[in-house]
Amino acid sequence: MTSFHNRPEDAVQDIFLRLPADALVLFKRVSKYWYALICSLIKDPLFVSKNLQNFKHKSSSSLIIRRPCPP
Repeated sequence: MTSFHNRPEDAVQDIFLRLPADALVLFKRVSKYWYALICSLIKDPLFVSKNLQNFKHKSSSSLIIRRPCPP
């Protein structure tokens, strides 16, 4: 299995673009590598604008599967 560190930077950036900002903040705690990577992406205005565009019309709650609660 390929390590996350060995992925091309474009692929990693594309994955992080699909995540809401609050998730990125939480994922900074995963490792020192992720912390440095996410911090560098957050400082990039192009990444920030793309991320905001991705979630402008989406709600993070749309990722939650809603099932009726059992009685």
